[in-house]
Amino acid sequence: MLRIINNNFITEKRLKNYPRVIFVVTWVIALFNLIFHKGWSGAFGQILATDFVTFYSAGQIYRFNIENLYNPEYQFNVQQALIYPTTLPGVNFFVNPPYVAFAYSLLIGFSLPAALAIWYLLTFSFVILALRLISQFIPANMRDSSLSPGRLLIILLSWYPFVSGLQSGQNHGLSLLLVSGILLFTLKEKWLLAGILAGLLIYKPQFCLGFLIVWLVWRQYKPVIVFGIVASMWAGITIFQHGFSPFLNFLSLSNLLVILPYVDGFPNYLMLTPYSLLASIFPSSMSPIIQQVTLLLSLAMTVFLAWAAYRVRRKPMNGIERGEVLLLALIFPLVSTPYALIYDLVILTPGMVLWANFWPSRTLLRIGAAFYLGAFILPVISYGLNTALLAVIPIGLAIILIYRITNGRKVGEGKTTHVLVD
Repeated sequence: MLRIINNNFITEKRLKNYPRVIFVVTWVIALFNLIFHKGWSGAFGQILATDFVTFYSAGQIYRFNIENLYNPEYQFNVQQALIYPTTLPGVNFFVNPPYVAFAYSLLIGFSLPAALAIWYLLTFSFVILALRLISQFIPANMRDSSLSPGRLLIILLSWYPFVSGLQSGQNHGLSLLLVSGILLFTLKEKWLLAGILAGLLIYKPQFCLGFLIVWLVWRQYKPVIVFGIVASMWAGITIFQHGFSPFLNFLSLSNLLVILPYVDGFPNYLMLTPYSLLASIFPSSMSPIIQQVTLLLSLAMTVFLAWAAYRVRRKPMNGIERGEVLLLALIFPLVSTPYALIYDLVILTPGMVLWANFWPSRTLLRIGAAFYLGAFILPVISYGLNTALLAVIPIGLAIILIYRITNGRKVGEGKTTHVLVD
């Protein structure tokens, strides 16, 4: 990726070829699992597109029986009916706000397989559009070789968080597109577009929090207002159709997010927040203490992010100081909220590319390689230990950013630049 690493294990040749090899191996395995499926059960025994089945079933329940949208038993019955005669091992909880179910209800006019095919086409379209935005972060001296858009596409499509989300039928491709756009339009001071995309991101509202904090501190009220308008319009559809009761039911279910790590069969090894790490180590009897500790961590991160944003408010918008604050805003939901899974790591992709623009160094290259490989290795170790070791990735990145912000970016070596392609 950079010539300065020629005498290191991480060489230009390995950086070029290893992701290609991983891409081929990963997709051969994924296609094998799909081709030799039995009903909705893949060749390896897991339910195919299990999250999409959940979203699709939520769309049906929203349309025909919304009072049972957050009823686990009713969810299970609908999900089981959709994939019959394949046996569902247990309910996959729908834990999103009710307006998300409204969005998926737009697909129930299609059969489940047809809707899934449409969703996959949309997902790959989102990825291509996201890479067009992310390519504007690629440093000029890397665009034709080291970090070309084509190579970046291979890295992303071969990366386990993306493949895992794709197999689950997740909305991570859309999240990647929206977060990439928010980051780019913020740096280019196109506040209206940034606010619109943030409003569309409220199907995972925690992803918006870091940006909202930074915008408020920078006194950029236009994206905050636009965010509020778009979010209110989307949520307002549900209120207009069904009143406030679906939201009250959702709020009554909010405690589910903090007990999920203790639910039998829940994939703790795929979770990546500090809360999930602690919950996977300590017994459920310590849950109140863990909640208090992580709440304090969340408050501390909020205060630090606001302070860091205030400190650089007069710096150039496309400079390293503001750039690294925005990177911290990207990581913020993964270290400050209780619930995030491995596929949510894809939202950090534009941030890592932007970081290469600001900090082109051997140290960042090693961090990126560890980030990429860790997402493959840590789930395997976590599965054996039944712990959320993936949390070390966002925690580690947050610590590095906090150290650089508070110590004048004196981690590693390399010059700092601020080249943003127009």
